[in-house]
Amino acid sequence: MLIGLRCWQPFFFLMYNKKARLPCEVQENIKVTQEKKKKAYAKRKGKNVNAFQLEEGMFVPKRNYKKIGRKGSKMEPNWIGLCRISNISDNNVVTLKSGDGRLKLKNKVQNEHL
Repeated sequence: MLIGLRCWQPFFFLMYNKKARLPCEVQENIKVTQEKKKKAYAKRKGKNVNAFQLEEGMFVPKRNYKKIGRKGSKMEPNWIGLCRISNISDNNVVTLKSGDGRLKLKNKVQNEHL
């Protein structure tokens, strides 16, 4: 005696309080849900992206990263004075000069620190 899908569905509903679905319906729902999650992730992560292009000769403020790891430096400024970009390498490392352009700063800086 074979039990058809129609006979099986009421038992599934009584047991799990859900309608029984075929595997193809489940796969379609999974794809739709994954697309929604991808869009939400892209929207959430897109907020912190720099929307400007850096070029040589631009004046940019340098972020004060010493402030982050120190306990007593909450009153220090978030940004160090303006610096001029002298060179940009392929891996987003920037060489800076002082604001007047005379002195070349000895440490190279990542693009995210500007």
